[in-house]
Order: sequence, then C-alpha cells, then structure tokens
Amino acid sequence: MKKGQCVDLHIHTNESFDGSLTVDEALAGAKENGVSLVAFPNHNIDNREIWKSKGRKLSSPVEVIDGVTVICASEVTCRIDTVLNKENNTTKVHYGIYGADMSPNSPLSRLLAIKRANDRQCDLGLLDFIISVKNIKNISENDIRDFMREKRQEIPGFSSLGKESVWEFLNKKGITVSKSYKEFSELCSRAPWHDRLNLSAEDVVKIAHASGGMVIMMHPWENLERVRDKSFAVMEILRMGIDGFEIFSPTMTDDVMAIIKRCVKSFKSKNKIVYTGGSDTHDFGRGNKIGRLHYLPLYREAVADFENEIMKLKNAKQKGKSSSRTYPKVTDAEIEGIIKYYKQAYLYLDDVAEATALGRTIKIEKPKKEHKKKKESLKSSKMRPGKKDRRLDGARYDIEDFESVHDYLGAISDDLGENVYDNPPEDETYEEYLERMNQVHSVNIPNIMEEDSELADD
Repeated sequence: MKKGQCVDLHIHTNESFDGSLTVDEALAGAKENGVSLVAFPNHNIDNREIWKSKGRKLSSPVEVIDGVTVICASEVTCRIDTVLNKENNTTKVHYGIYGADMSPNSPLSRLLAIKRANDRQCDLGLLDFIISVKNIKNISENDIRDFMREKRQEIPGFSSLGKESVWEFLNKKGITVSKSYKEFSELCSRAPWHDRLNLSAEDVVKIAHASGGMVIMMHPWENLERVRDKSFAVMEILRMGIDGFEIFSPTMTDDVMAIIKRCVKSFKSKNKIVYTGGSDTHDFGRGNKIGRLHYLPLYREAVADFENEIMKLKNAKQKGKSSSRTYPKVTDAEIEGIIKYYKQAYLYLDDVAEATALGRTIKIEKPKKEHKKKKESLKSSKMRPGKKDRRLDGARYDIEDFESVHDYLGAISDDLGENVYDNPPEDETYEEYLERMNQVHSVNIPNIMEEDSELADD
C-alpha cells in the first residue's frame, strides 16, 4: 500500500436496487480519484456476477480488477430482535459482509438467494404480474434495468415499480395492456401484495461468519438514529459478534462515534473491532464522490486494521481454513436450520400473498424458528400477553411485566418524555451503566452479557 492512496468500501453498482453505475464506471471513477481499494456491497446480493464476468474464483475474498483491489461484499438488510426503535418495532439495520465465500452452496449465497427472491416480489412483483397475465414476451431484464436506471437519475434511491411507474414503463415500450388507466388500475388490484421478508441480525452474523465473512455495521448514524437507546443497541450488536463499524461515513456524527468507541472499549471482544469507511456512492449525479467524505479524501491508512484482517482472511482461505478470526462455535445443523426457516418463511409469505390476491381464506401454518434458543428476557415484545399495564409509584412499571430490559427502560423513557439513559458519562463501562440504571429506576436490572454467557454454556 503506497502512502496517500485512497479507499472506498461502500460503492453501489446497478446490481443494487438503488444503484445506477456499472462496475466499469465505478472502477473508472475510483481510478480517477486515486482510489486503489474498493468494495461493492450491493443490497442483498453478493458480487458473484462481478467475479464471474472478470473470470475470478467465487471463493476468493479479494481480487485485483482493472488495476483496482476489490474486496467482495454485500449489504444485507436485517432487524435486531432485541432492540426497539422509536416506533416500538424491531430496529432495521444494514450489515456489510466482506470477504465471504460466494460459491452457490455457501450459507450466505443460499440465504441471499431467498432474500433476493423476496425483494424481487416486493419491488418488481407488480410488473412481473402484468407480464405474466398478459403473456408479454418482448420485455427483457435489461429493459427493466435500463428503466430503473433512468428513474434513479430522476429520483435518487428509486427502487420499486409501483402502479404509475409500471404504466410509464409499458408506455415507453409501446405495450398496451388495457384501454384506459382505470382499467389498468383494476388489473393491478388483482396482483399479489408481498410482505418483506425480515432477516434477524443475529442470524445474518452467524451465516456470514459460517461463510468466512466479516460483518460491519454500515452508516451507523442512520441505523442508530432510529433506536431509543444507542448505547444499548451498540452493546447488543457487539454481543452478536459483529466485526466492526463503518465510522468513516458521510452521515457520521461525533456523538454516535463517541458512543461506538466507548462501547467497544467497554466490551471485551475476542476479535479486534475494526473500522471501515466509504462514500455510499450510488451514482455520479452530483459528481464523482468515490473515495471522498464531503469532498475530503479517505486514505487507506484510516482502514488499515480492516485491510490487514481481510488479508489474513485471504491467507487463511488459501490454507483451507474458513476464517482467520475466532467466533463462537455454530454447528452445521444450526446453520441449516436458519436457512430452512427463511426458506419456509419466504414460501409462507408467497402463499399468503397469492391467497389474498385470489380472495381466498386459507389456513397456512406460519414457520417457527426452531433453531433459536433465547432466554425469555431477550425477546423484543413489549409485554407478556395477559399482563396489565401496571405502574409503580405513578412513574414506574413493574419490570416483571416486560420480557426484556430494553422494553422496560423504553416504557420509563416514554413516561418521562425523554431518553434518560442515552447519555452516559464518557468513560462509563457497561457494568457502571447497569448500576446507574438500577439507581434511577430502583430495580435490579440483570446483566445481559452474563445471561448470554450462561446461555452459551447450556
């Protein structure tokens, strides 16, 4: 690595639902800005097609393509089951997976295939329905891709074809499927409506590690801004075994960076927590920002620890090992159980959508997460069924009415009208945090870290 070279580990190409650039355009943009190390973490899809088009082995985590070092990557949308957002739902996050095996039979490839199929139903399902029922033959995937690219240039982040955009697309192609827009709307009303398949963040970490990848929390501010308690969320993310955080991000703020670093210092991880960075470029609509954060260059020295870990990973794989890092042991049976669950969940959502579109009332058994073994205190529902909203001393709830510490603290926060536990002292450890909360709420809050270590021994 020459001094002064730049890096960008967060670039989207047109394989991503919201990207406009081709791989060649992105690589040319990187070289134009002096960027010698890149990654293309497209949404819910790996870099298999990029590797195949350049004649590279799918098991290789790092390759030099057109004079630029490229780390294989994907950005996976998932939810943290144990952390509530401000709307009392489980928190959505984006995890970047770097260096994982992209072979078709790898756990990550199989999971992403399921997720990608569901994304297709949610984002392009209406168009696919019209093509099917009207038996349209002269529409190719490239036609759809080109139209999506045009729309993204008009509307940044455009990702789903709704009724109006499908109507526009068909008109541009000169295809008539109805006599009027009203008739077209009636046709669209018959289309199945698919719900999004939610992946558990903890499952994604296990699958990524089983595939030899490293897991990075992408654009942390955007993810953590949604939650009640940022410190609690970061500790939960670390508990799951994440490998690092993308702290060099255009949206990063000083307070979120301070929380992450404080939690990393407090949490004793078996692996070195690394930091990455990237521009999150989707197009060149506002100029070439690859390797830039607010027009300031991002140098490779800033992510040297991450780059070193990736090279260790590459060397380990060349020696026949799956990873160079130490992770909690997860059996093949558990990995297979995770993939089986999401396959069943995908089929379940598909059955429900089809039945609803046909106006049928059918009994479909919802799949169960048999591979999960969690303590009741870590569940994310707000209250146990049948329990009443019981308060103590006017401002406090009874913690026994809640299934997680976070739910309890969230209810207290709502009562007080502010988040009283999101601004801990600069050097506060996790144990000191719990002690302070016990004093604030006059209740003995269990140490979740200790609970999990006990669970791991079962």
